[in-house]
Amino acid sequence: MVKRLVLACSVLVAGLAQAKPTPDENRDSLAILAKELQPVGADPGRDTAPLRTPPWCGELTTKPKDITKDTISGELSGIPRVLSSPAWVSDFNAAIQIAIHACEWPDQPALQQAAQILLQEWIDITGLSLDDALATFESHLHTTEMAADRRTLCAALGTDTPKLRLFGCTPNDAPAPPLWIKQGNNIDKAAGASGDDVSVLAWALDASHYGFAGKVTDRDLCYADPATFSRFHADGVRKQLDAAPYKGNRFARATILESLGRVQQSIATFTAMVDAKKGSLKCKSYQR
Repeated sequence: MVKRLVLACSVLVAGLAQAKPTPDENRDSLAILAKELQPVGADPGRDTAPLRTPPWCGELTTKPKDITKDTISGELSGIPRVLSSPAWVSDFNAAIQIAIHACEWPDQPALQQAAQILLQEWIDITGLSLDDALATFESHLHTTEMAADRRTLCAALGTDTPKLRLFGCTPNDAPAPPLWIKQGNNIDKAAGASGDDVSVLAWALDASHYGFAGKVTDRDLCYADPATFSRFHADGVRKQLDAAPYKGNRFARATILESLGRVQQSIATFTAMVDAKKGSLKCKSYQR
């Protein structure tokens, strides 16, 4: 009898220890979160992320960590810091954790606001529509499938350097940011002159990358001739999503859509900067 009583008590205590914290137990932490979150408005011409129950909860494939009242308090307190810096774009793990926490208590206003800010920042950074931004964001929540599709795609691209750099493929298969996140001077101009639509996308991201530079010189503005951006065709790139090796590959689709949104922003900004210096800008040659 005593043994049964001890066993029953042990099971009860274990059950209590594993019980997840509730919003009521974390009222103070949620109140602090609501106070510290900084609203983010849509950039000009961008869609607005609505305030609502997080729309991606059904897409989560990463299980939440075991949380207690104390650990969730710490997790909640870190959300404003992550959202205040665009660095989370290149390390999506922080965004995934926020997405998970928002789905723990999806009816809580503070977490709905955090989810709204997260999606709005994604829209503004990528330049995508609300629907495309949500679709690509949800793709990143499928961490295992995205990693597998990335390996498959990189293997299929062989030695096609512009495309390998577009997708962040590396010789040792180590994960690297795609070109739209880490734009730089590394795509040969031949890709823009004679490549297919996806190669031209890679070239255009490189050629227009000074559009996102904080400070540019006349030499920077002579990096590429804006007139050559007519080679880039967004519709042609989108059609490639239905062809091998991109068709059915979640990683390829997300990266191409994100790259499309980003390059159209950088082309517009770069071209505007060049136009603003018409008459004074003298370019003897162009690197791209």
